[in-house]
Amino acid sequence: MRQYQKWALDQIAEFDKWDYDRVLKDVKETYAKMKTADEPLRWELLEVFPSLRTQLAKDIDLEIPKGEISTELQKKIYEKVYGKMRWSNAEELAYGATREAMVKFLAPIDEHLLDRPVQQLFGKSYSRGWTRLEGRDDQLFVAQQAAVVVKRGLADKN
Repeated sequence: MRQYQKWALDQIAEFDKWDYDRVLKDVKETYAKMKTADEPLRWELLEVFPSLRTQLAKDIDLEIPKGEISTELQKKIYEKVYGKMRWSNAEELAYGATREAMVKFLAPIDEHLLDRPVQQLFGKSYSRGWTRLEGRDDQLFVAQQAAVVVKRGLADKN
C-alpha cells in the first residue's frame, strides 16, 4: 500500500507540473524565443504529449519532427503563430496539456486504493483540471478516456 501511495503522489505531482497556467506561460515564452532562435529546441511539452505536436502541426500547417526543432523551423513556427493566430493557439496547447495530463497521470490512479490524505490531493488536482476544461469538448474526452484507461492496482509493478 505504501508503494501505491508513493506512486499515486508522483502521478499527482506530475499532473500538477502541467497546470494550465504554467503551460500557457511556457508556450508563450517558447514562442517568443523562437523569433530569434539561435539553437535547436527540445520542447518538453511536445515530448510528453505527442498529440500536441500533431495539433500544433495541423494548426500552423508545418510538419514538426520528433526530437529537436531546428532554429530555422522555430522561426517558421513563430511566423506562422504570430502571423496567423496572434498567439491564440497558446491557450489551445495549454488546454490540450491539461486534458492529456489528466488522462496520462490521473486516470490510471484507482482512487479507492488511496489513503485519505492522498485521496484529498488527488481530488484537488482532478477538480482543478476538470474545472479548467469546463464547457469544452475536452471534458468529454477526459471522461471517455477515464472509462477505458486501465487503473493501476496494488499488484502492478512500476
